[in-house]
Amino acid sequence: MFFDQHVRRWQVTPHPSLFCDSANRSFYRALVSDADEVEWLRFTSIELDGRTIASHFGFSHRGSYMWYKPSFEIELARRSPGEVLLRSLLVAAVDERARVFDFGLGDEAFKHRFANRIPLVRTWGLYPER
Repeated sequence: MFFDQHVRRWQVTPHPSLFCDSANRSFYRALVSDADEVEWLRFTSIELDGRTIASHFGFSHRGSYMWYKPSFEIELARRSPGEVLLRSLLVAAVDERARVFDFGLGDEAFKHRFANRIPLVRTWGLYPER
């Protein structure tokens, strides 16, 4: 269900879901298997009338709660299921006594609304001379 929801969510954008590729689905299934054993995986879903309207695949480890791969039903976008999901995750992070809620990389506008600090991330590349 999560994979299909994510695919629908990203169909309306120029960037298709990574879950269109079965290899990525397989990777996430393997990750779930490994993460479940060490208890750092966090999978959250929001339901309305028995239907999953938003989901999040993330992690919590050593006081950091990681926003990683969210999704929501695109036809409900005007009702903000993603923000309902985010609130649920923030409450869960507080309940777990997380010291950091990490939105990860990316410059999405919603992150600026909720962040109290935005670290600078620099990328360096080393390439051989030709």
